Amino acid sequence: MDDQNMDARPLDYPLSDEQISAYRRDGFIGLDGVFVGDDLEQLRSAVEAAVASESKPPETMADGTPRPKGPYELIFNQKVNLWQRHPRIARVVTSKRLGNLAARLEGMMMRVWHDQALFKEPSSANNKTPWHQDAPYWPHQERRHQTSIWIALKDATAINGCMAFVGGTHKIGPLPAVDLVSPQDIFLHAPHIKPVKPRVIELKAGSATFHNGLTFHYAGPNKSDHIREAFAIIYMPEGTRYDGQRHIITDDPGLKIGQPLDGPLFPIVSDPM
Repeated sequence: MDDQNMDARPLDYPLSDEQISAYRRDGFIGLDGVFVGDDLEQLRSAVEAAVASESKPPETMADGTPRPKGPYELIFNQKVNLWQRHPRIARVVTSKRLGNLAARLEGMMMRVWHDQALFKEPSSANNKTPWHQDAPYWPHQERRHQTSIWIALKDATAINGCMAFVGGTHKIGPLPAVDLVSPQDIFLHAPHIKPVKPRVIELKAGSATFHNGLTFHYAGPNKSDHIREAFAIIYMPEGTRYDGQRHIITDDPGLKIGQPLDGPLFPIVSDPM
């Protein structure tokens, strides 16, 4: 498949009623083979090229040695809203094939909130992503039906930092946002969840997870010799309104509290429910 037609498949990914029920019960689901063959190669090359083009050369100290990475950089190399600057990625982010998956899982018409490349560097340091919910970071008045697809561009394993989830935690509701650099223990807000065994989901390249924005999730450190490459798209329900919090995506003085997040920056990407 060439770049112009990347992800332009006529058929939606098959999703059963049982899978939808499991997602709504657990707050997450793993899906095999969402991207395969040329589609996967095109997406991976597009994201890798975008990350490379937007990454600064390593800074050096006065003595010529590399500047140590900051705490957040050690967790991952994150690039946000690549779809707005890279047409090849835009065709994937705005595709109804993925948007309809999000809409069917949550039962609501969906808009794009933002995308992000999440490249976790190989490291001997403990560059884990701590347990957290996503939705508390976002300036949304409604926070219960956002969902994210997390696509493994290369195999994601327990060794290199795949995702893990605690089922049912999306039903707890929004908790205070966790500082990813100096994390609080999110389980202190829900001690009854602590004994629940997390589910670790290893993914072959091209497979993906969806998780609700309130589901507790975690990614372990990358103990391999290679970068763990993932690409995520976050969806929000049609009608989601701005709550006034500062955020990189909505750093716009024209936004008013209570204003719907819509228009070309937040396109609708699913069919009506």
